[in-house]
Amino acid sequence: MKLMVCANPGIGRLPDFDLPVEKLSTWQRDCVLALKRALADAKEKGAQACFIAGGLFCEGFVPQSLVDVTVSVLSGAEIPIWVAQGKGETKLPGDIRNVVLVQGDEKAVPIDDLGVWYCCRRDFDVPHNAANTKFDILVERVRDEVDILFGEANREKFSMGPVEPYSFECALPSGYCLLDSDDPQANPVWVRRAIHPMIVVEPDIDGSADTKKLVASIKEKVKDIDRSACVRIELRGKVKLGVYYNPVALENSLSDRFYYAEIVDLCFADVDADELELDVSLLAEFVRQVMSDDSLSKPEQTRILRCGWNVLNGKRTIE
Repeated sequence: MKLMVCANPGIGRLPDFDLPVEKLSTWQRDCVLALKRALADAKEKGAQACFIAGGLFCEGFVPQSLVDVTVSVLSGAEIPIWVAQGKGETKLPGDIRNVVLVQGDEKAVPIDDLGVWYCCRRDFDVPHNAANTKFDILVERVRDEVDILFGEANREKFSMGPVEPYSFECALPSGYCLLDSDDPQANPVWVRRAIHPMIVVEPDIDGSADTKKLVASIKEKVKDIDRSACVRIELRGKVKLGVYYNPVALENSLSDRFYYAEIVDLCFADVDADELELDVSLLAEFVRQVMSDDSLSKPEQTRILRCGWNVLNGKRTIE
């Protein structure tokens, strides 16, 4: 049987960044839509069933309207669905057409119809007999991480992330997995699916000495990214103190282009120590004072220096 496995749709969960208020409701609806599209996509790729390995809803309060829409999506899917539910999760009604509920809080449980074992681990080990039965696929969920162990004695492992990402720090890929329970030796096929993919961009601005070129290099780096993406641009490297750029204005301009965009300024001020030693200007003295303060990190020094440079040169202060 070709099986679709996914986990942690997290319906009702808010993103781990400051999404504008007017987009919060669409974000939550899109989490349901992401699951619906993944189910349809898996069916087209030959999946005969789906196993949602926990985390269907987020922890805490979930609006009833989202629960109702989710029930509609699950019951309307063209393949049967098994849903694992843990303690503390928002519960689905027990009589949804097309849906079988699985409890796996306390021990590994066999799902006979799918040919897999499922376990939601806490402070105990998966029973050894799980790896010694005819079920050669073991799905383990620990909080937001899901591992699929397959092959002889479950020695190989495939780790998967949520259906739809919600944080730039999520290291695991988002989407779902296709595997064959009749042939556990075959490697799982990972299918990337995200309505709002999380993309971190690091443009090469090291040594930038021209404001226009710096801004142009950033826009060039993001020009081919889909508009539905959530984008974080991390500015790294040394930049001449006289190069003026406004991270807030740049972030605002990119926010109109993408679903969400943010700028993280981690640049260092490129200061020539030899020139600074001979300079007797007020600006040079200010720079010397800041750079001699060991209590400040390099990014903190840079932000202070840039504010001071902007004030002394009649530019708009950002901080």
